Amino acid sequence: MSRRSFAHTCCAALVPLTLALAVACAGDEVLGPIDTAACTRGTLDVSKITEGAVTGRDCMLWSDRQSSMVAAESWTLRMKPNTGYVIRLLPVETSPGVYPFDGSITVYERNASGDANLVARGASYSTASLNEEAVMTTDVAREVAVRVEADALADTGSYRLEISTCPVRTLPRDSLVRGISTVGGCLSQGTFLGAASRLTFLQLYAETTENVDVAYERSAGTGSLRARLGGPDVDLIGLLSSSYNVSTPPTANSFLFTPAFERIGRYTLTVRVHADSSATFDAIAGNVPSLLAPRHR
Repeated sequence: MSRRSFAHTCCAALVPLTLALAVACAGDEVLGPIDTAACTRGTLDVSKITEGAVTGRDCMLWSDRQSSMVAAESWTLRMKPNTGYVIRLLPVETSPGVYPFDGSITVYERNASGDANLVARGASYSTASLNEEAVMTTDVAREVAVRVEADALADTGSYRLEISTCPVRTLPRDSLVRGISTVGGCLSQGTFLGAASRLTFLQLYAETTENVDVAYERSAGTGSLRARLGGPDVDLIGLLSSSYNVSTPPTANSFLFTPAFERIGRYTLTVRVHADSSATFDAIAGNVPSLLAPRHR
């Protein structure tokens, strides 16, 4: 169970807390940042590169990733509805080939009890990379804490955060959506393909535990497409919750798979293409029409 991220409880019973604004039950007082005011450096502007530094014991927080107290600092991110986010953590080079900071990204939001609840984690580009990306989508407004954690006190130092945002489209059931463009997708520098790629997000909802056909096919362009289905809810890298990370082969430009959803919730189909190419594609969830089904079953 995660630790409380604020100094004390405002009263014995808390009213239900919304994701965007948490109001204490004593008067109109607004609860502080998820990771406490002392550990929160500010609010992230998605249009700018943010520079920060984890400096040591100034802020020590409980890490669900490492199951221990770690040196960290936190930034508030106000996520917009129907938007995808790729958050990149880049250690700063202090001299040729020297990167003192070594750490990770974790993302928290308040749960109904007011505790900090882990909702997403970053993943490195490769086993040799110090860079990480957290990939998330949301269909509602959320206020989250983007926490930068040092792996150890010896790994503190300066870092940069870069954020790429893009729209998330809803994939309605049993209705073929045509001409979806990969242009304007979120920029990923390596988490999914090992190289720069554009991510196009399509969300679908599982209202019961069920098997659902999900299919896509390139309809124009030359970019090679790959896909992955993740969820439920925010995190798309599949480190926190049940996920259906059925990746298509590197050369495939169409695919059909039938995940067995074990949990009710929102899932995201991520279709990706190398950043130096583009394509359009058609997609559907549910009753796959004959123009797609025979090719891929």
